[in-house]
Amino acid sequence: MGCLVVIAVLCLVTTSNCKLRGHLEILGSHADPSEVIPEISVVPQPRDFYNNYVKPRQPVVFRGAAFHSKAAELWTPQYLESTYGDMVVRLEARFEGDSTMPATEIGVGRDTMKHFIQNYNTIDGYVISQIPEPMEKDVAIPPCLRCGHFAKGVQEVHLFITAAGGKTLLHRDPFANIHCVFNGTKDWITVDNKYQDYVYQHHSSNSEFGGFSEVNVDAVDLKQHPDVAKIKYGKVTLNGGDCIYMPGGYWHQVRVNGEYNTAVSIWFSRSLKAIPLDWSDCNKQFDFTPMSEVDVLWRFSGKNDTIPQGSMDIHVMKAVLLTFVDDNDVIDIDEFCKTMIGRERKGTNYNHDRARTEFRLAMLNGTDKVRGSRVKSLSNEEMKRLIRILDPEDVSNTETYEYSYLDVEKVKDVWSTLLDQKASGFEPKSFVSLYTSHLGGTNKVALEILSKLNPSGLSLITPQMVESNAKDALLKFSTSRHHDPQNERLWFERLRIKDEL
Repeated sequence: MGCLVVIAVLCLVTTSNCKLRGHLEILGSHADPSEVIPEISVVPQPRDFYNNYVKPRQPVVFRGAAFHSKAAELWTPQYLESTYGDMVVRLEARFEGDSTMPATEIGVGRDTMKHFIQNYNTIDGYVISQIPEPMEKDVAIPPCLRCGHFAKGVQEVHLFITAAGGKTLLHRDPFANIHCVFNGTKDWITVDNKYQDYVYQHHSSNSEFGGFSEVNVDAVDLKQHPDVAKIKYGKVTLNGGDCIYMPGGYWHQVRVNGEYNTAVSIWFSRSLKAIPLDWSDCNKQFDFTPMSEVDVLWRFSGKNDTIPQGSMDIHVMKAVLLTFVDDNDVIDIDEFCKTMIGRERKGTNYNHDRARTEFRLAMLNGTDKVRGSRVKSLSNEEMKRLIRILDPEDVSNTETYEYSYLDVEKVKDVWSTLLDQKASGFEPKSFVSLYTSHLGGTNKVALEILSKLNPSGLSLITPQMVESNAKDALLKFSTSRHHDPQNERLWFERLRIKDEL
C-alpha cells in the first residue's frame, strides 16, 4: 500500500501525462486552504491590535466593522452620482496586470465620478483612487488606528469602485492596510511571507516594498511554476460590511464579486521601528471616527489636478536616515546623499543632483551637523517636505499623464498611416478617430496635437504641414517624464541589510 502511495505522488509531481492538481486552474486550486485567518466581531483597541496582530504580522478579519461607516448605507450608484458626481477619481485597467489604461473625456487614467458611475459596467477599468476629501465624512477610521503609533502613521485612504469580474495579481502592498467592503463581496487569498520563495516574484519587485508575482492567477501553470504547489494559503470572503487587516508586504490576491462593489483601503506605515511605541495618548476607549476628523498625511481635493497617491512612507525615510547615525548621534548626511539618492536617468521626472543639494541643505538647516535626535523629532509636515524632494509625484497621478503614457513614435505612426492611405493629406477628424481608437488617447489631446499640426484650421492636413509642424505638435510627448523608483529600491536594500524591514 505504501508503494502505491509513493507511485501516486511521483505521478502527480513528475510525469507529464499525470494530472497536476490545480494545473491551469485559478490560484488556490492546487490545495485546500490550510492557513487560518482569525475572524473577530469587535475591533480591538490600538495596543491590543499592535500586540495581537501587527507585531506578529497576522492578518485578521473584522466582521461587521464597515457598517460603522455611512458609506455602507449611502454609497449606492445613484447617491455617488448625485452627491459626488463632479469629483475626479483615478482609474486603472479592470484586470490588474493589463497595461492598457482607460481613457475618458478628462484624461488617461482618470474620470469624473458621474461619468464612471454611468458607465462602470462598460468601462474597461475601475476606480482605485485616493478618496476625494468631500467623501471622507462617509468613511470611519476604526478604533485600532486612533492613538499611539498608528495615529501618527495613517498615510492615505484609497477608494475602490469595481464592476463584476475584477481581480488582482498575487501581490504585496508597500503599506499595511485595513480594507473595508461596503457593497458586493471580495474573495481573498493570503500567503505568508515564509512562502516568499515559491510565489515567483517578478524581478522588478526584488528591491521594492511592494511587488507582484509572475504567476497567472486565472490559469496557474504548475509546469512553469511548480513551487506554487508548495504554498499553504488562507482564504476568506469579505461581505459588505466586513474589513480585513493586511500587514505591509504580505502576499495576497483578491477577486471581486457582485455587479457593483465599493470599498476603501486605509494605508498606514509599515515601519514599526521609526515611530516610537508611545501609548501615552491611549488612556481611553476609542470608537469609530469619520476620516474627515482624523489626521491623514496625504489627502486629495477631488479636483482635476495632481493626486498625491502612492507617496513614499515618510517613516520609512526616517528609518533609513537613522541607519546612518554614529555613536555620537551624528548622521553623515553626505554619505546618505551619495548612497541613498540614485543616479540621473534619462526620461525620468527626477533631477538627482538637484535633489542631493536641496536635501542636504534642508537637513542641515543652517547647522554643520545633522543629529539623530533631530531626525527623530521631525514632524510629519517636515518629513512630507523632505519626501517631496526625494520622491516627486508619480506622473501617472497627474492630469498630463497621457504624454508619458503614449509612445511618441506611435503618435507619429497615426499620421503616417493616414498619409499612406491618402498621400495628399488627411482630414482632422480621421486623425482624432485613429488616435483615440488605435492608441487609446483622448479627444482632448488629439485636438491639442491638431492645433499644432494645423494652426490655420484647414480641412486637410498635408504632408508638408506635418513635416513643418511635427516637432511642435509632439513637444509635450518628447519632454514627458516617467517615475523613477531608484530611491525606493536603494532604501529597501539599506533596510534589508540593516535588518530594519
